[in-house]
Amino acid sequence: MVKHALLWLILPVVWVWARSMEQRALRRGRPLKARECRLARRAGVAHPEHIRVLMVEEMPAVGLPWMRNIAARWGLDMDGVLGLCLRHGIFLRRCRPGQAETLLHECVHTAQYERLGGWAAFLIRYMGECLEHGYANAPMEREAEGICRGLSRHATEPVLPHA
Repeated sequence: MVKHALLWLILPVVWVWARSMEQRALRRGRPLKARECRLARRAGVAHPEHIRVLMVEEMPAVGLPWMRNIAARWGLDMDGVLGLCLRHGIFLRRCRPGQAETLLHECVHTAQYERLGGWAAFLIRYMGECLEHGYANAPMEREAEGICRGLSRHATEPVLPHA
């Protein structure tokens, strides 16, 4: 109960941060390559042409230390994260194994944003699921993992080349 009350308190800050980070990725990132667009569509993305991928050394984190501490306590620490989807802005760690699969996973999250109607619906549902079930067992994470496994197993072309 406390976690969910806190979620409603921090959601506005997360929303502002997420939107600013998406804008950063959209300005500085690269568009998907043709084969990446095809796989993004198969992952459910309606508008893969809007996606931009920004390669980074480390994932951006909400700039407020107290929020990072809360996130770490809830199992949402950014230190081990390889990819981050903020609607059409996708951040990927540079030079990491599994980049192609990570990009595909993040494209599934873009499809979820689109399907749910945008920022508020996605963030409320995603953060709530992570709090209730834990990151690895959150239904939206499990959906992304399942779609990635299915596309990887049945792909007629290689799954997203390493960037």
